[in-house]
Amino acid sequence: MTEEDYALDLIERLKLTLPMIATPSKVLIANMRQREDNPIKLKPKQKLRIDSCLYMGLDGGIACAYRLKDQAVISSITHLKLDHKHPLYKEMRAYQLARIDWLAKNHYRNDGILWDG
Repeated sequence: MTEEDYALDLIERLKLTLPMIATPSKVLIANMRQREDNPIKLKPKQKLRIDSCLYMGLDGGIACAYRLKDQAVISSITHLKLDHKHPLYKEMRAYQLARIDWLAKNHYRNDGILWDG
């Protein structure tokens, strides 16, 4: 099974459990505060209600959509802290770790920016 096939299968199973709650990672909090167009202050334990998940291709992986201040926001699943009680937690966490590893091996930082090195 390819990474894309696995991600699409996981998304289909996730859709059956939506909405789900996650909290922002430190990277997501920093990225949202540094936005030039509309900085958003997130708190470490702020609950984000994930309403949908989509596949952003090999470079983007699984992304999750939620609303903040009347704005639709899409974040990589790697930027979210998942609820340990979610029925697919182990699979989502395994995907996150594999995805972070893939990003590092392919010279991406975990904020979606290509390394210069």
